[in-house]
Amino acid sequence: MTYKVVLAPQAQRALAGLAPERRRAVHETMRGKLSTNPLSVGTTEGTGPDALRKLPVAPAGVTIGHRVIDAQVEVRVVRLLGWP
Repeated sequence: MTYKVVLAPQAQRALAGLAPERRRAVHETMRGKLSTNPLSVGTTEGTGPDALRKLPVAPAGVTIGHRVIDAQVEVRVVRLLGWP
């Protein structure tokens, strides 16, 4: 099953501000691991259905903050955190 990956406005703005090679790495991760198996990647902060998950993307120097909504078969990317 493939999950639909949706970007929140804040994540869209952050993605647009990345250099092309970093943006490409984030897109590849969203099309790959995040859309095919979102519940088994990254670390979880909190519990329950609204728990925030964090998936580091080392080539981009970014961590993807996302929530998995199983009922809608959707992954909502809520933020991108850049590394120094």
